[in-house]
Amino acid sequence: MPMTLKKRIKEALLQRGFDFRRRQPDEMGHDPYRDLSYLLDVATNPILFDVGANVGQTVASIHERFNSPVIHAFEPSPATFEKLKQRTNGIPNLILNNFAVGAHPDQRLLFENVHPTFSSFLPTGKDGGSRELTGQVMVDINTIDSYCHRAGITRIDVLKSDTQGFDYEVLKGAIGMLQEHRIHFLLIELQFLESYVGAPQFEEVYGFLKSLGFLPMAFYKQLHHGSHYSPLAEIDGLFVDPQWRRV
Repeated sequence: MPMTLKKRIKEALLQRGFDFRRRQPDEMGHDPYRDLSYLLDVATNPILFDVGANVGQTVASIHERFNSPVIHAFEPSPATFEKLKQRTNGIPNLILNNFAVGAHPDQRLLFENVHPTFSSFLPTGKDGGSRELTGQVMVDINTIDSYCHRAGITRIDVLKSDTQGFDYEVLKGAIGMLQEHRIHFLLIELQFLESYVGAPQFEEVYGFLKSLGFLPMAFYKQLHHGSHYSPLAEIDGLFVDPQWRRV
């Protein structure tokens, strides 16, 4: 029987390492902001924290997916922060903060990378590959707990943290909000290899979240250093506070 055009295209893609399948409409694990918008679709003005905002990629995704969200974005690099301001100009209910968040108030050197998404407080580790630094800059660090106290914020519907190995510090600085069940969802980068020197590995961060009762909902954006058949380096995990209930 002659091969159909669709089958020929599929086999050609398979030979090049690609595959495709039909995705169910309610299937989770592909787009975290789509999943979160579904989970929070009854929330009025959901409050989302974007820790490691970079130049506004996540801000754009949140604004596209949610209805009238209130976004608190944190980006410590002065140069990257200027780009963030330019790219997000005009977005309503957006509060931009040019400092980092961590376990306690501090000042610390940020290693800036030619690709700002790889800038980190931690030096590149043995599994981090070749990453070109452009310099170092001293930046301020605050905590989620103190920020919320001063701003009168009593809940965070989604706390997203992507800080290149510093995410555990972000969580430790939110321990009050976490223990009081005031943070409903966490979207956080998890490390499996030594991409950054001293970055906590998956087991430590997962154990911390488990001790607080948080449950995993889905995983996204598998990153391999090298080919797709090399060990998994990083992944984004979505966790939920079990005391949160969808109304």
